[in-house]
Amino acid sequence: MVRRWLLILAMLALAPLGRADVTASVDRTTLYSDENLLLTIRADYPEAEEPLDLTALSTLFEIEQQTQSTQSRYSTSAGRERWREWRLWLRPKQTGTLAIPNFKLGDERTEPIFVQVRDAANRQDGLPEDAVILEAELSDESPYVGQPVILTIRLKYQVRLQGTFDSLELDAFEAEQLDESSSVVRENGQQYNQYRLVYRLTSEQAGVVSIPEIRFSGQYQSGQFNSARRITRTHRGLDLQVRPIPDNYPGDAFWLPAESVSLHDNLSSTLELTANEHLNWVVTTRVNGLPATRLPNPIADLDGDDFRLYRNEPEFEEGDPLGRRRDMAALVFTEPGTYTLPAVRVPWWNLRTDQLAWAEIPARTVTVIAGAQTTITPTLSEPAGTTATEPAPASAGVWPWVSLSLGIGWVATALVWIASLRRTPTHRPAPVTQSEPTRQTDWANLKSLARTGQPSAFYTALTTALNRRHHIHLDRLKPDLDERARHCLDQLETSLYSVEAGEPPETADLVNLVDALERALKRGNTKTGSDPTRLYPD
Repeated sequence: MVRRWLLILAMLALAPLGRADVTASVDRTTLYSDENLLLTIRADYPEAEEPLDLTALSTLFEIEQQTQSTQSRYSTSAGRERWREWRLWLRPKQTGTLAIPNFKLGDERTEPIFVQVRDAANRQDGLPEDAVILEAELSDESPYVGQPVILTIRLKYQVRLQGTFDSLELDAFEAEQLDESSSVVRENGQQYNQYRLVYRLTSEQAGVVSIPEIRFSGQYQSGQFNSARRITRTHRGLDLQVRPIPDNYPGDAFWLPAESVSLHDNLSSTLELTANEHLNWVVTTRVNGLPATRLPNPIADLDGDDFRLYRNEPEFEEGDPLGRRRDMAALVFTEPGTYTLPAVRVPWWNLRTDQLAWAEIPARTVTVIAGAQTTITPTLSEPAGTTATEPAPASAGVWPWVSLSLGIGWVATALVWIASLRRTPTHRPAPVTQSEPTRQTDWANLKSLARTGQPSAFYTALTTALNRRHHIHLDRLKPDLDERARHCLDQLETSLYSVEAGEPPETADLVNLVDALERALKRGNTKTGSDPTRLYPD
């Protein structure tokens, strides 16, 4: 009996082991941190139909590439075999001993695999230190909050080199890449190929802010047969001490830390305008040390009871070293008189002197005159008497004769006019003045211009006609317009002068606006009972 059991055990020991249904293998178990590892997972059917869970694997390795295939074969001993194979190229996320976890498919699972990952910075690449140099520098290591600094990364090399930088984690900054270039430079009497990266970094948080480790991994050709060898260069990273906004900076002002800020415009020091004339005002802000898009609108809060501003969208121009912001607006004074256009002032922090500074356009005196055809108001001259102590002019004796002649002429003219009244019928046609056909032509021309689809030209012609022919501004007629015409006028002015410019009105609405304005003017004349042919109303 004992002999029988020993025979069975011997047969089991000599029998070949059955192949597992799910297996995992790697192409090597030791590698550097910048190298890839090939993991192969094989599963027979029906286990191969199960999904492969890679969640645990992705915590320690970056899966850079993945493929899968289905294969089959037939043998007389095993019959038909069919399996699926996954191939994964892995890059370790850290150094040390890492475990590739087991994978469960159906009721089968693989065994874990342990790999040793070494720091690539410690690899002996066989090159002198100055053959490949990695540098990083900041334009300022103690900036203010909101102040951009320039990070420059340079890779200098004297070998045939290929490779990449690891992804640079700059989440603590508002980061923008400004430049990527290659050039040839000389340093310490040696010639280098140089690859350069330039970033603009802005921190919105005060305190210590760090730029993490910068790593380059690549390979170069070495030896007689130009075999590829791996190389790594690492920079430890940089720290910035970000300063808060100074206490003496105006609390309600836009924070502007810069090398220089200046304001300029296109207006002369003294201005003379016509009432309701639209003057194009262009204010330019120049800055050194900040992107132009960071500049505020210097006339955003400018307002007054004597004038109006119709603002347009700003324009930006980035330069080296100066950036520019252009703010454009239509400036309108509605009434004649003498006014003061307020000064434009923008505070900024001078980084060169570390002090508060102001950019300014000084205030201006503006003289506003009435339109070209202003109603004439008669004035009475002072009595032209002389006192006894004043000597009479030598030619005083001539004027009595002149006055007598004029008086006789006036009497003769009056007699002729009375005689003509007696011969003229009682019913007279309404007098027609020279300005009346001109006004009728204005309305027709305005309607034609409205149909051309040129809202800016139409608006200019409309305001000019009202000012010069009727001595009135659009704002005074707006309350007399119907709702459709008022909406059209608002939409037209918004599309031309508002910051949030929209679509101009339809041509039919512009034609309707002309009709509405004509009706409003006629109603105004009827209400006042004025006669346009009379120079002086009673």
